[in-house]
Amino acid sequence: MPDKASTILLGDTAAMWEAIRGHSIVQAIAAGTLPRRDFDFWVDQDFHYVAGARRFLCVLLARANEQETIERLGHGLIALGEEMDAFHRDARERGLTISPEPAPTTEAYVNFLINSAVNSFETGFAVLFAEERACFDVWRSIRTTAGPNNPYRQWIDRWTSPEFVAYVSWIEATLNRSVEGWPASALEPLRRTFRLAARYEFLFWEMVARKERWPI
Repeated sequence: MPDKASTILLGDTAAMWEAIRGHSIVQAIAAGTLPRRDFDFWVDQDFHYVAGARRFLCVLLARANEQETIERLGHGLIALGEEMDAFHRDARERGLTISPEPAPTTEAYVNFLINSAVNSFETGFAVLFAEERACFDVWRSIRTTAGPNNPYRQWIDRWTSPEFVAYVSWIEATLNRSVEGWPASALEPLRRTFRLAARYEFLFWEMVARKERWPI
């Protein structure tokens, strides 16, 4: 029996996934030693990323045909709105002002998300799987070593919750079903796009490490 699409995509990017989980920023979050100013930068840029991800989900939602997919993506869109509200609350509590525009990497990643969905539903859905699986994998790896008094516990709990695990699992199953029976040649665009998504996930953490800003 041929491998499922998700198995192929994750196998292609296994070394990239390891690099993401092992990034110095990720490790510092797990240890509870990441300075607040660095995490504030992550919060700021993730806010802009989520704003772009909502537009990405809107495109996928418009291209979806199955009723269950439409409903689940609609719920995902609502969840992203709730996440943005949580970012606003956290920013107020921390006295953090959200920057007026995303950093270059965030801008590029968001544009990549939207373009992938414009290209085809299946390509966009593969990217959705990449970004949500990366989020879960990172925070799950953080959870395995983080102490009970880790200052980032609320974020750890949010991204390893049973609800989020179920959402990621649904995305994977839906992706596999949508491309079941495709020949290997038809999967090549998804494999290329999935690799690019994994690279952007790594670059997002690199951006935080550098506190990347537009030079002009």
